[in-house]
Amino acid sequence: MKGKATITLSDAKTGKIIQQMEEHNLVTNALNNIFNPPHYALLHGFNYSVLFQNGLPMWNKLLGGIMLLGNNEEESVDNILPRKGVIPIATAGTEYAGTCTTRGSLNLNESYETERGYHFTWDFGTDKANGTIRCICLTSKAFGNTGYGTCDSNVGMLMSPNSFESSPVTTMTFEYGEGFYIGTYDGLHVFMHVTPDCKVQFRRYTGLVPSAIKINDRAGLSTVSTPVSVTTAALGIELSYEERYFLDPHNKKLYFFGPFTNKDDTTTFTYAEVDITTAQTVNRTVTLGKRVYDFGGNAVFDDRIYILTGEGLNEFSMDGTPLRTISSLTTSNLSYLFVMNECLYAKTNVSYINITDDCRAITLGYTCFPSGTSPLEPYIPITTQNSHVIGSGTDKCKNKASLVMAAGYKATINNLSSPIEKTSEHTLKISYDISC
Repeated sequence: MKGKATITLSDAKTGKIIQQMEEHNLVTNALNNIFNPPHYALLHGFNYSVLFQNGLPMWNKLLGGIMLLGNNEEESVDNILPRKGVIPIATAGTEYAGTCTTRGSLNLNESYETERGYHFTWDFGTDKANGTIRCICLTSKAFGNTGYGTCDSNVGMLMSPNSFESSPVTTMTFEYGEGFYIGTYDGLHVFMHVTPDCKVQFRRYTGLVPSAIKINDRAGLSTVSTPVSVTTAALGIELSYEERYFLDPHNKKLYFFGPFTNKDDTTTFTYAEVDITTAQTVNRTVTLGKRVYDFGGNAVFDDRIYILTGEGLNEFSMDGTPLRTISSLTTSNLSYLFVMNECLYAKTNVSYINITDDCRAITLGYTCFPSGTSPLEPYIPITTQNSHVIGSGTDKCKNKASLVMAAGYKATINNLSSPIEKTSEHTLKISYDISC
């Protein structure tokens, strides 16, 4: 994707052009991240068709806004959300005729779809966007309509990932294929289904590849499609219920845990390691050098075994030797374990804990942006909600991570070669061509 902006500052009385420049943009990872939600958020139900249906064409909602800044932005693909020190000047999204001084208006007569993208034109009158402008960025239409939150008290800085509208926040809990979504591998969306006789099926569905999406592509996914292939593997262990599994998306492995047997001061159990690509299964029996009671919050990651108990999250070596107990993570506050960015995380009632990185907590709220670059951005995890989930043909009600989206992401970054000083004596026109 590439784009250029043409910025024209004119004398309001005479119409004479005072300053004009053309700037080319840097494209951030914002759109790539939007179409690649984090694995942990997709477990136990996700609808790709809804994501694409509302997100395409990209120029409509995902690129339908612009923000004007009084500071230069770091030209990095991971510079997605505003940071401390940002100087807001104005935004623009759809057409607007109100008095808000920090919101411009879309010029419908000069905005149109092109062969490979879209040509936007936004106008800022004499009372709009006054100040020193050093950077412009394409953003969501929802954020463009906010005027940095000063235009409409009902329009917030967060939006729904399902609709990309700034509205009451909802979460991604829909269905695209049958079973539990466990990732997209080799261009196919893979859903897992466990049969009553303890066999695991991998159902693979075709879908849009995010990197291949064009600016003006439309959605074309059905709600539930027919899988292009189904592979089956016998687990070889007894399961109490099917969602007792742990996903390691980087190594493309699934782990299922059988019943625990306690004897004296030890606990023995068998787990099945299933290769998602080949559907090959390896069963391993481990005797833990400590008596534990299984509550289902288990993981096998980075040559470690993790077992959740009432006294804490217990870490063992692969041969069962006790290594440590994280007493702050217990059955009362830990929802589940997941892998993100090649690290093991725990989702608690109030935060996300990086187990790999010395149990460092990442706490994110409704009204604040993350404090540092994250592979989630512009997604923001919020407190766990009770969500209705469809999985493997049966209805369940299960606590699940919820995602909202920061509406004010920077999809592109255009640092101006020289600042623009706009006053009440000027009008400003910004034309932005985006294509791929």
